[in-house]
Amino acid sequence: MSLLRHGRELGRFCRLSAIRKPSCNHFVKRTVIHGPEKPNEYTDVAEYPKIETFKSEDEKEFQSLADQMKRLKTVEEKQWYLNKPKYYGWYSCVIKGAKLKPDSQDFVQFATNTVVMDNQLPEVYKSLEELAENEAQRLQPLVKKLIVRLEKQYQTTFEVEPDTIAFQERHHQSHLAHRPTREKIQRNVYQLHRLILSHLATRHSHLKDVMTAEDARVEAFWFRAGYHPDPKMVAKRKGVLKKQQEKKYPPEWTYGGGDEDAVEKKYDRALQYLGTNLVQLKSTSGLPAYPEVPNDQIPELPNWNYSVQQSG
Repeated sequence: MSLLRHGRELGRFCRLSAIRKPSCNHFVKRTVIHGPEKPNEYTDVAEYPKIETFKSEDEKEFQSLADQMKRLKTVEEKQWYLNKPKYYGWYSCVIKGAKLKPDSQDFVQFATNTVVMDNQLPEVYKSLEELAENEAQRLQPLVKKLIVRLEKQYQTTFEVEPDTIAFQERHHQSHLAHRPTREKIQRNVYQLHRLILSHLATRHSHLKDVMTAEDARVEAFWFRAGYHPDPKMVAKRKGVLKKQQEKKYPPEWTYGGGDEDAVEKKYDRALQYLGTNLVQLKSTSGLPAYPEVPNDQIPELPNWNYSVQQSG
């Protein structure tokens, strides 16, 4: 009897649990079942939050790059991976060999970190002076004959005067308006080089394996420290510092520590050289690149650290 009574009370409770909401046409059910028991928040051993190895994401990315560079084996792979973020390269000053001004020696010396030393050649060059003088005397008649033949007996296409009338017929181009100078120089240099190399190779065996490259492209890229920033760089630095100050960044987070004089700070400049050589020899027999001179006897380097745009 008590079991039946208990079942009736349970059914009555369930019917009362479904209450019709006056503002809606559906029923809202209420449950009497609670969630699971909360786990014990206390442990026998203290559990501390994880301590990050790096202070910021930039530091983490830099360490990842350093680890990846260590895993690479060859220099080419390291250079390629290091320049990978700079897919289009750096904002560089391009130096073209054909456009260097006569008064740019100080700029070139500072950019390449080289000095000029007169009459102080390496011993290997001094020992070859007598041999070079003898070879020059031997080849002098042959060179003169070749130059005369090139100038008097040959006429190339770019030197032929067209048969059209100037200022009267269309498409008239005078040989003076053409650019035969460089082509003529190239032709003469190639012929002279062929003559000299063929005669020297018969007496000096190492010249037989020399490879000759005509109009060889020469490129170089490097960074040079100590340059003053150009107006564009100064304006960029001022803009960054102004924005950081407007957002009230801490001094240690702002450019140059918040110092306004930091916008004039010197920086490393990316330099690139592009040029061509009429004749370039490639040989396995290398020569010393510079003489061994004590540091106290090396001349002082010109301090030409101005903006590279000012050199033309």
